[in-house]
Amino acid sequence: MKHRGVVRTANAARQATINAYNIGLTYDDAEGTVKSYIGHLYAHNRSLGTTMPNIRIFGQHVYIFSGRRLLTAYPIPEDVREPAIDQFRVKYAKAKKAKVDDYHKRMKYAEKIGCLGDVAPETTLQK
Repeated sequence: MKHRGVVRTANAARQATINAYNIGLTYDDAEGTVKSYIGHLYAHNRSLGTTMPNIRIFGQHVYIFSGRRLLTAYPIPEDVREPAIDQFRVKYAKAKKAKVDDYHKRMKYAEKIGCLGDVAPETTLQK
């Protein structure tokens, strides 16, 4: 990943790989030219012998996995870069909003059934 200009350190490579796998843009999330680009990569990697390549776009890079194992990562071509980044941002914003909405839903439910109580959080820490 260092040679391809994706990251500079091993720790950054590890974190980028985890993020790409978990929240990266997939074929199902993509639209238009980005979707056709991912489809092309899938077909190309299948022809090379990779069984069920798992392709993700995260940031400005393409990550190709075999199962959960990272095979390679490289920058997105110029003609696909802007739409891919825009689609990733939309997906990320939706996921973030869903997480916040879920938190508020759980807090309302906890309040409804009385799990929170009338005690301030600071007083529960005292002995």
